[in-house]
Amino acid sequence: MVAMKDASSCVMPPREAAAFIAESAKDVKILPDGVEKLAHHLADVMGKNKHKVNENQLPDFNPKTADRAAVDWVFFIDTLNFSFWSEDERRAFTVRHRGRDLTGYFSLCAAVNRSLEAGVPLTDPAYYSTLTLEKLREHLRGEDGGEMPMMQERLANIREAGSVLVEKFSGSFLTCVERSNKSASCLLRLILDNFPSYRDETTYVGRRVALWKRAQILVADIWLCCEGKGHGEFHDIDTLTMFADYRIPQALVYFGVLEYSQELLDLLLKGHLFQSGDRKEVEIRGASIWAVELVLSKLRALLQTEGAAGVHVNAVMVDFYLWDLIKAKTAEGSSQLPFHHIRCIYY
Repeated sequence: MVAMKDASSCVMPPREAAAFIAESAKDVKILPDGVEKLAHHLADVMGKNKHKVNENQLPDFNPKTADRAAVDWVFFIDTLNFSFWSEDERRAFTVRHRGRDLTGYFSLCAAVNRSLEAGVPLTDPAYYSTLTLEKLREHLRGEDGGEMPMMQERLANIREAGSVLVEKFSGSFLTCVERSNKSASCLLRLILDNFPSYRDETTYVGRRVALWKRAQILVADIWLCCEGKGHGEFHDIDTLTMFADYRIPQALVYFGVLEYSQELLDLLLKGHLFQSGDRKEVEIRGASIWAVELVLSKLRALLQTEGAAGVHVNAVMVDFYLWDLIKAKTAEGSSQLPFHHIRCIYY
């Protein structure tokens, strides 16, 4: 992935940054045996078509047609796609929609769709660029008066993003997609240059590093929503890395790919609240990106050996699979692994 221009010109992009962070890390290790184990697991699952990307992610929430409205829906969702964990999971923020109680990321999707079905043009940049906090709270309300975390920050994100789209991109994120000329890296550059809330960057060991979780997942979500065709056709989708959040590291620990120092593990078990840019937090995220790169390299070699070289795999597919898996394991109680807690707009 090429370095970004303008605001990001001196920043190490995620793949390069991840290698640097993993090599320098003091509290997170990547274990070769775990890389091997996960690669073999993924070769069995993906090489034999036992799993389809996004099959477990309640696809009925996603737009049914890959048009302008769908692209604007994805952009709106991903501009708000951060910090859904609850201090007390027994009282998690919940949205009831079509007979189901949804939490986490899906509570956002449910709340947005509920408003759209009620005739509110919530995903129209012209509407949300001037939205008030009171109205946003009404649109994203939970059951029993519950409220999503960081509502002030969510409002700031969408008002800023909506204003940029109205002023520079004809009032739709589709214009950005069209200007990318079917290039994921070009669309990523447009996002980072024009939407400040997506610039997930920090300083680590004296170097400016980028992780770009939401910016990359926005490109990937357009790709997935459009099934890699039309607006979602990107010839370089494999340039994206995995999306460094708090769930994928949990999955990598589950498979023995990552190992934490005792000091870090103690903090996680205590529910320590990290700050964005804390050294340990950056090491968890950076090492996760590099670990997936190592897994991918091994996975592709295994598929070649097993006669499945034609099977397309990339970091996006691995990320979505691991996210689905660890959510399911956590929900069923078979994984009690801690994850790092943080309140920030980047994930």
